[in-house]
Amino acid sequence: MIATNNLKRNEQIATQEYSRELAEIANQRYQNGCIRVEGYLQSGKPVIKDGKQLPANAIVCDNFGNTGVLIPADFDEDGRLNAVVGKIAYTGSAPPANHEEPAYVRYVK
Repeated sequence: MIATNNLKRNEQIATQEYSRELAEIANQRYQNGCIRVEGYLQSGKPVIKDGKQLPANAIVCDNFGNTGVLIPADFDEDGRLNAVVGKIAYTGSAPPANHEEPAYVRYVK
């Protein structure tokens, strides 16, 4: 019983530490600049701006504190790699108040 409780406590501590690390990453992405998307970031979805798909390694963010990096993946199973949202990190709250409003983009539907 004690061993189980200790294991659960250790898992909770590890989860909290991981969440803090992701929040730091997300805040850095907002501070360094990111392309704001309309709605929520969705893992595995490409992002379109001005009719063109954003390239791999672009940093994207939303109005809810989520950030991501576009990574190559075959999301539509056509044998070609496309840049899709991955490496998501969450600030733990809304985006920083001092964050400038970048141009909006949309997801492919």
